Amino acid sequence: MKRLLRISAALTLLAAAPHAAAQKADALPTPKPAPFPQPKIRLAIFTHELTALLQPECERIATWLARYAAASLSPAILTGNTAAAESARRLLTLALHIDPGNASVARAALRWNEGQSPNLPPPDENLRVLTDFLVRAAERKSSSPATSDRQALLARFLVRIAADADPLNESAVHRSELNDRNGLGPPWRSLMAGRLGTPPPKAPASR
Repeated sequence: MKRLLRISAALTLLAAAPHAAAQKADALPTPKPAPFPQPKIRLAIFTHELTALLQPECERIATWLARYAAASLSPAILTGNTAAAESARRLLTLALHIDPGNASVARAALRWNEGQSPNLPPPDENLRVLTDFLVRAAERKSSSPATSDRQALLARFLVRIAADADPLNESAVHRSELNDRNGLGPPWRSLMAGRLGTPPPKAPASR
């Protein structure tokens, strides 16, 4: 009888062990994600003064980029997904170059850095309407030779974003693939490193 009681007690302890372990695990604090790497720019290179866009169009694009990033990437960022954080930082950096004082961009970056959701309104435009607009903006030609190169560079980013955001937009996808075949994909590394739109270093004066 005593032996049966000991066996019963042992089985009870074994059955309770997983529950106790689960309770202990639940009691452990959830690790916080690493601070969100803040997007920083030295000089905005895609503002309306430097491209074929108008200021309201720059604000429209930058606001949409921030809201799109918040809606599509925020859950992954808040669980510490570094790839999602880098994708969001790219989008916010481009948005700052287009509209440096954009409030949605600033809020998204700050809230992510605090480990919180940006709580931005969702993108309020139909996705196809917006991506078609991005493609049209990319195709626009600058009326000034001084800004034509900058407009062409911005176009490479806008086309890729339109294709990635709306893979069913055949026009955007076709143009993005054509750019890739011609070696004209968006130079994200150079943008993030601040190497775009800056004059080359001066050669040392000859003596």
